[in-house]
Amino acid sequence: MTQGKEDDHVTIYSKILLSFGTGMLRFWGAEAATSRLSLAWMSFNFEKEMSISDNPFRECLEQLAKIPKESFDSYTYIEDISHLVYATTLLDSFLYDTTLFLLLKFPRTMSVNRQVSFDTVLSAQSVFAVINETASKKAREVAFSTFIERLDYLNEKFGLEIKLDKDTKKALIHYPSIRNTAVHDQGVFALSLNDKGELTSSQKTCIKHPTRVSAEDVSSAVKCYGAVVKLVAEAIFFKVLKVEEHQSLSLLR
Repeated sequence: MTQGKEDDHVTIYSKILLSFGTGMLRFWGAEAATSRLSLAWMSFNFEKEMSISDNPFRECLEQLAKIPKESFDSYTYIEDISHLVYATTLLDSFLYDTTLFLLLKFPRTMSVNRQVSFDTVLSAQSVFAVINETASKKAREVAFSTFIERLDYLNEKFGLEIKLDKDTKKALIHYPSIRNTAVHDQGVFALSLNDKGELTSSQKTCIKHPTRVSAEDVSSAVKCYGAVVKLVAEAIFFKVLKVEEHQSLSLLR
């Protein structure tokens, strides 16, 4: 990328936005399907006098009738968590791709003292292969930080001047935290040793819903993530690529 034309870099970064945008369309499609399936189940259960036997959609209605309230509750719980996980992963991927893009465009921003293994140098086909591997490792290393820390890194290293308001910062801490808990801990009981050294257990969360996630949480998280992507993308186009406006930005908005 360091040898390419600036127009090529604009096209390449547009593909990163396309990847995020396509993911969001997939998210909204899944959300719409979930909402309609839920509406169908609820409508069926509210129509107490509905006759299934002589209904032209009898087979479909029979399947709805087989879904008990407890199963539907489990379905909505897992769906909300899944949507939050997916939306957060889209932001995660976008920031990783953006970081890698900038590292490859400006390889000198990587620490001059960064060590590259001798094996890497020997096995590399060219100096650019070494840069590729080093940049990938650095991007993965940055990806272990929080979203706010990753944005700070982009500001510090590449002068993006991305500014987040108080509510956005709070959301960037809160919703990824819920995502991490949902992914890594669905346990209901906490284990510990008491003062006598005896192994004990105590309930730490709701048995039915270990991680509380609502449709409103998902909506708020997606709104926050979209705002962050917009800020980052505009900073890349305006400050790095020196492009005042671009079709991919319009589509993102």
